[in-house]
This record gives sequence, structure tokens and C-alpha cells, in this order.
Amino acid sequence: MPKCQRIVTNDGTIIINYHKFNKNHTLDLKDWNKIPTPLLPREKPAAPQPNNKKQSENKRPTQIDLSEIQNEKNTQKKLKTIEKNENNDLELDYEKWNIVGTCQDIEKPYLRLTKEPSPDQIRPEEILKKSLKFLLNKWKNRECEYQYIQDQFRSIRQDLVIQHIRNEFTAKVCENNARICLEVDDIGQYMQCCATLFDLYQIGIQGQKEEFYCYKIIDYGLNIQQNFELPKIIYEIQSFIEHPLIQFAIDLIDTYNQGNVYKFYQMYEKSPNMCQCIIERNITRLRLWGLSIVSKSFQQKMFLINLKNLLKFENLEHTKEFIISCGAKLDEKGENLLLKESWKAFYEAYSSI
Repeated sequence: MPKCQRIVTNDGTIIINYHKFNKNHTLDLKDWNKIPTPLLPREKPAAPQPNNKKQSENKRPTQIDLSEIQNEKNTQKKLKTIEKNENNDLELDYEKWNIVGTCQDIEKPYLRLTKEPSPDQIRPEEILKKSLKFLLNKWKNRECEYQYIQDQFRSIRQDLVIQHIRNEFTAKVCENNARICLEVDDIGQYMQCCATLFDLYQIGIQGQKEEFYCYKIIDYGLNIQQNFELPKIIYEIQSFIEHPLIQFAIDLIDTYNQGNVYKFYQMYEKSPNMCQCIIERNITRLRLWGLSIVSKSFQQKMFLINLKNLLKFENLEHTKEFIISCGAKLDEKGENLLLKESWKAFYEAYSSI
């Protein structure tokens, strides 16, 4: 699959007409192949981490690794137990503190607090705004490693929490931090940012809530252990449910639930903003889902090159390695997948996840 990237319009305009629910409260699906995908106006995208492409390719599974899938499930469970307090190893009551920072440092490492900090250790909001701009420029120009960027972002978030600053700027910090985390696949920190963001959205702070609710719908909708929460999410977003990004996410999940493999992967390839990164978190299971449906539906031979194009594998070699690792059968020349003979292997692999 192509590496997930941010996509931003030059003028920040939304370029599609979105679809709506009909009178029966069902979704009127559209052919997303013929419709430009929606884009949410936001900050100019940060540059990927140096050598990130190579690292990303190395991480892509060429064999079915059930331990890796289990790690994905465990990561999802962490979302419910994330501490709002950034200082995860200590029980400190930030709410009792009344601190207004005086520190003027643009760069400041994240602090492991053991007691209430002094004002000269904490930066006020006007300095934090300068720090955010400084960090985004460094990331955009590839002037630093991700570890440095994340430490600095945690420090900004910590200063905001300590001073009880919960406003549009807080949302902007967490949103930018979350996008960078998605780029480098740091799901733990991404979830911490999202936990703060959804709290902010719930108290009326707008931010780019349509973008992050879009990611949440896709993430929960593709996750068997969490898709039961979708009705609650849909209820929360009634005031902006017709937004193009929300409609895209709903259409994607509806396509997945219908078993429309071709349309799902077409939508994946054209997905807006950072939706590809969210989808790729479940890519092994989604490929098994696609293979089990295709092999059951056609029960004939299929050229591996066609399978590669359908399921958006990186190359033909990776396609072959993946299906063989599932126990699938190929013809004598190794050019065609024997669908009827392979269906059971795909189905069992998919069901075991």
C-alpha cells in the first residue's frame, strides 16, 4: 500500500458535495471513484521523519503475525485507561494547583514531576504558542528526530494542564501532536492526544473536531471489539453529521460491513487527510477479510497481479508471500491464486483474529 500522507488544499476549501441520510435514515451511498474526497482545512502538513519510508516498509507484514494483531487489540484497550495526567507514574492533583508560568524558554524538556513546580519551570500561553510554531517548522524542515519533537510536545501539553488552560490553543496543540504521532505510528501518544481532544470537544471547544471524529468512526468501525460504540459516537455528532469527512467515514464503514471489497479499497486509496494511517492499523485483518470474501464469491482462479491491485499490496512479491503464509494454494506456475481451494485458509485466518 502507498505510504499514508497528509493532503491539504492550497486554499483550504472543501471541494465536494457530500451525501446525506435519506428519509428512512439509511445511507445513500455514492461512487467515491467519481467524487473528489473531502479535505479539512488545517495547518500546513509536517514533513515525514527522515528514512520514515524505509521504516514503514519494514513494518508492513509479509506473514500473518497473530501476536502483532493481539498487540493492536491491547493498544485499543489502553484508550479506556489512559491517565489524563501526563505524569503517568505519579498521582499528583493538578487541579489544586494555581500556577501562572513565567518561564520564557521556547524549548523545554518534559518534566517528571514529584511535587508542585515553581512558576519559573512553567511557560505561559504566549510562550507556548511560540514553541508550537517553532516545533512545527523544525518538523516540516526535517531538522530533528521524532523523539525530540514528542518530548517537546509532551512538555507543552504538561504546561497547559498545570495551568488549567483548556481552549482552542490546547486543541490546536493536541491535534498537531496527534497527526505527527499518526505519521510515525506512535499509537500510545496518539491516544493520549485524542483523550484530551474529545474532552475538549465535549465542553464546546471546536478545534478540528470533524477530522478527529472521522478518524474515531473509522477506527472504532473497523475494530470488532469497539464497533458497538458507533451508535453512541453518531449520537454525539448529530450537529455536524453531514460534514463531508463524517459522511466519508460512515460510508467507508458501511462499505466494509456490506463486504464490498473493491469499493472499500478504492475509498482507502483516495481517503482524505490521514485516514489511510487509521486504516493501515488494521491492514492485516482487512486483507484477510478481502481475501476470504473474494475467494468465496468467485471460486475460480485469479491472477496475483489482479489481487495485488485489488488489495493494494506494495508489490507482487509481497502479495505472494502474504497469501502463501495463510496456507493458500497457487497453480503450478505460481501465477494464479486458486480461490476455491484457498477460501477455507483465508476464512480461518480471518476468524482467528
